[in-house]
Amino acid sequence: MNRDLEQARNAYNNRDVELSKAAHGPSQQAELYTEHQKDERDPLKNNAQHIEKHSSGGNYLRSAVYGGMDGMMTTFTIVTSALGASFSVHVILTLGISNMIADGLAMGLGDYLSTKSEQEFLQQEKEREKWEIENNHEGEVKEMIELYKTKGLDPTDAETITKILAKYKDAWLDIMMLEELELGGDEESPIKNALVTFFAFELFGLVPLIPYIVGDLSGMDDQLFLVSLLMTIVALIVIGVGKSFFVYSPWWMCTLETLVIGACTASSSYGIGKAFEGI
Repeated sequence: MNRDLEQARNAYNNRDVELSKAAHGPSQQAELYTEHQKDERDPLKNNAQHIEKHSSGGNYLRSAVYGGMDGMMTTFTIVTSALGASFSVHVILTLGISNMIADGLAMGLGDYLSTKSEQEFLQQEKEREKWEIENNHEGEVKEMIELYKTKGLDPTDAETITKILAKYKDAWLDIMMLEELELGGDEESPIKNALVTFFAFELFGLVPLIPYIVGDLSGMDDQLFLVSLLMTIVALIVIGVGKSFFVYSPWWMCTLETLVIGACTASSSYGIGKAFEGI
């Protein structure tokens, strides 16, 4: 493909049609199909017989799993490091709760900014691609043909497919975004992502602290760490199973992975806390 992507972006920013054409290669075939009107007889127009409904909930499940995993392991490592340093229950709760709230806010805001930036970039690229289709239609058609040829399609087939797609402006725009720029997917809500991440972080981050909260209120301090450990293991299993829904891996493999990660982080934090004991 002969396109200079940076030059194409500059052409869009300056609304320079000639520069856009130059960015798409030195030669363009005038005979390429340029018809935009839909064929009313096209069988794809009325395709209600088979409409596959997909849920965008997987995006929020991902945020919930990663937010929950981060929240729980962050809090549990504080518990294990404090245990290694022989801190009191009150100190463990002070460190754990303050870290849980502060890190949860940081994670949520980070997810918000990350998702918002990604959506803004995606929208900007889509607007630029739309402008190129409207102002340099033949260049975009040629570019798509070249792209399909690089994927191994016969030149005739590549041209035929592109001519058909070029008739359907919205569909072609989506395909150009996916095939040419490797961008696409469901639009996510930055605010929803941030809220899901924050609440998942807080909910799972609270799990390792529950035994210590109960112990502090009741005056009991026996086997608090053991109970915290068992509750954390159960929560890690839940997160592992949840993770398997969007990574398409066996649930037991995802569960084993989360347990190994949890064991590594907890043991390392305990060792660090032990090293600073008495200092």
